Amino acid sequence: MRAVARQAGLAEGTLYHHFRSKDDLLLGLFSALGEQAQASLDPADLDGLNLRDFLRAFLAAPLVALAQDDAALLRVILSEGLIRRELGQAFAAGLAQTAGLGAAALAARPDLRGVDTAELIRVGLALVLGFTLEGALNHAGPPDAESTAALIADVLLARVHGGRA
Repeated sequence: MRAVARQAGLAEGTLYHHFRSKDDLLLGLFSALGEQAQASLDPADLDGLNLRDFLRAFLAAPLVALAQDDAALLRVILSEGLIRRELGQAFAAGLAQTAGLGAAALAARPDLRGVDTAELIRVGLALVLGFTLEGALNHAGPPDAESTAALIADVLLARVHGGRA
């Protein structure tokens, strides 16, 4: 908490005024990350898009959110979430909430009748996380959101149209 307060230019007491503990701070960061990704997904902007463009726009949002500060927050989320169950579950719940929004929007599309849209979006978000993690582990920086979202969208479309990726 001391290091976070120093980095943010705050007094440690000010930080404790908003967050009782390191866990509360991390949960707040998880929540803010999810809210940021979801806020950039205006349903009106997604309406009327063809399936590929919908997937690209939907998947670019978490790529952009996770890429901030060279994926620094993702590194913290993973290091703490893998050690402490409740933090890992909170991050997974945030991903599930984002996935639920996408799956619900896709379920209404007539061109996806008979497709498990929840699984489709879950796979897409897993690929988003995987590409971001790969960049973080290689210290290569985060992947380009637009080209990576396009690649993942193409993989998902191949699955939808051909039954395989």
